[in-house]
Amino acid sequence: MEREITDLRSKLKECEKERLKAAQYGLQLMERQTELQNQLDKCHEEMMTQKCRSHRQEVNDLKNKLEKLKVELDGARLIEKQLKQKLDHQEEVLAHKSEKLRLMEGVKTALQEVNSHSTNKNN
Repeated sequence: MEREITDLRSKLKECEKERLKAAQYGLQLMERQTELQNQLDKCHEEMMTQKCRSHRQEVNDLKNKLEKLKVELDGARLIEKQLKQKLDHQEEVLAHKSEKLRLMEGVKTALQEVNSHSTNKNN
């Protein structure tokens, strides 16, 4: 019977050792899980930081592009205005020249009539 008690105590000690090992292993697993979670959180934070930086750069690039397009549009509007003014001026010049030409045609016709009357009188 004493032998059985000794065997049982020995088995109990063995079980306690195994339970302690299992508890230590469980603790190591939890520590490793915490380390991995921290690494994952750090990677996620770095990715979000990079994404924010990338978005900020993209927004700045788009703002710069928009400003450039605004400047180009202003330039195109100025050129359009200048061309319209030039066209208006050329229309005025053409109208004046047309009026002069019409008057000169009238003078020419009048001179031809005078010459025609003079020639008829001389004959």
